[in-house]
Amino acid sequence: MSLFQYVETREFEIHNPIFRVASIVDNTNTDIQDIGFFGQYYDGSNVCYTGLFRDANDNGTFKLFSGLQSIPTVSEPNALVDTNGTGYTLADLDIKNIQAMGNAIVDGNLTVNGSYAEFNVSSFNVKDNIIAINSSQSSSLEDFGYVGRREATNISANDTPKIDSVAVQTNYTSGSTTLLITNVASGTDYFKGWVITNTVDGLSSAKTILASTNSGTTHTLTLNSGFSSNLTAGSDTVKLFNKRFAGWIYDESENTMIVAGFPREDSETKIDIVAPVNGNIPDYMNLAVNDLTIAGTLNITGAIPYKTKTVTTNTTFTQSDIFNYDIIFINNASNGTYTLPQISSLAVTTDTSYSTVIVNINTGIATVSRGGTDTIEGETSLRLHKIYMKTVLVVSDQLASTWLIKG
Repeated sequence: MSLFQYVETREFEIHNPIFRVASIVDNTNTDIQDIGFFGQYYDGSNVCYTGLFRDANDNGTFKLFSGLQSIPTVSEPNALVDTNGTGYTLADLDIKNIQAMGNAIVDGNLTVNGSYAEFNVSSFNVKDNIIAINSSQSSSLEDFGYVGRREATNISANDTPKIDSVAVQTNYTSGSTTLLITNVASGTDYFKGWVITNTVDGLSSAKTILASTNSGTTHTLTLNSGFSSNLTAGSDTVKLFNKRFAGWIYDESENTMIVAGFPREDSETKIDIVAPVNGNIPDYMNLAVNDLTIAGTLNITGAIPYKTKTVTTNTTFTQSDIFNYDIIFINNASNGTYTLPQISSLAVTTDTSYSTVIVNINTGIATVSRGGTDTIEGETSLRLHKIYMKTVLVVSDQLASTWLIKG
């Protein structure tokens, strides 16, 4: 058989559904030759070659190429495509769906034009210091931020229901994903994204509402899975929770960064605490910080919690009392003595001070006494009558051995 056969024709039709190449090359004991096919074209300046081949010099990686100005070698024993040749470049490929069973490495930019992208990975690392989101903002009132989806059972265990008791309107059969409830709210998908539990199964019964429709006060809910127990109309109720998503949101309409939880992203791509849209009711989330610096005005619409302790008998306060409680209430109808810890025994440094407010809320006279040889504003004790409040500030200067009084 000749090593070379040439077929000169305008059309070449192969009836076999699969055709084989490189069948007689020396690839049975070695892997040194490229395998593939190519064609030529003119780019306006040069004759170029384009094709698809398996690169034997790159772990057998298949490559789609174009622009190569030197014709690939096709004869044994050195059949190869010169990836270092003039003009060689990887070619573009338009494809509909693609599935990678291993790693996907993108050396250039990645653009996703769809409406949804999901990364089902255990960790997601970004090397850039700044992540820009909402870069293609289509509306001047679009909100943006970072949020995470919470587990339904965690929501029911940790959150207070937004709607605590809702009547089951018709008898419910266990396992069904359809449930009818009675509520005055209205709007298609009003309860979409909410988490629901029932009073029979308890908090562990948490399900997610996928869709809802209403006719008057009757809401038909579609659940992601059915409850395990039957529910009786008129006696059994459900609880509804609204903070299925939680995170940082920039509220464009209020020009404010907020930490909020909410059921879903609404059609207007905004999370409006002041005027919620169709059941997408958000609520503020708790935020714990160490030090907080306010550059502007601090507006507080709720209460500021204090750590408090109440004593009802003569007490010698400890370091823990002074360090851990903002307010100590003395609630004793009889006169009593309440001794401060000795300053030298407190684990404080010379540049740290601690304070607590001591309040007498009963009729007995409370005598706040020094510890050891300390003084209280130069005195050995301080008498507190009912609702007479003094702040005792621990002075961290161990040499002073004194307490300052504010109030």
